[in-house]
Amino acid sequence: MKLCEKLQPQIAKLLESMAHSVGSEAAGFAIVNNDESIGYCALYNVADHLGKLSVSKGIDILGMVLATEQTTVIDDYARFPKAVSAWIQVGAQSACSAPVVVDGELVGAVTALSIDKKRHFTTEAVKKIEEYAGCVALLVEQARQGYPEVG
Repeated sequence: MKLCEKLQPQIAKLLESMAHSVGSEAAGFAIVNNDESIGYCALYNVADHLGKLSVSKGIDILGMVLATEQTTVIDDYARFPKAVSAWIQVGAQSACSAPVVVDGELVGAVTALSIDKKRHFTTEAVKKIEEYAGCVALLVEQARQGYPEVG
């Protein structure tokens, strides 16, 4: 079973909790692919077809996290020069994405999205998103080690 499929139910619950915790309407977890792109593994409150979206380094907020390995905040996504039109079409206005790191390796990113209204992610909200990224990292680490409770 692929790592993404194995973790999807647990991560979906974390994404919902994160979205509620920071007051965002949607959330996602993207995983780094073998070709060094990054694509969604789990989504909360977003159309399923966006789960097939994959981007390269430097494109979209995910690609920025992939390139910098740093938390990235975009207050006005529609004006972001590297925005992906599919996200604009679903109403993404603001986003905060934090890296998911396991054993010093960037394995993915968690993202909180504001849909249909711009917002500024506060320092407190960013810290919470980074904490959720840490929870996802723990799940990924456990799955890689084959712990049975991550099934």
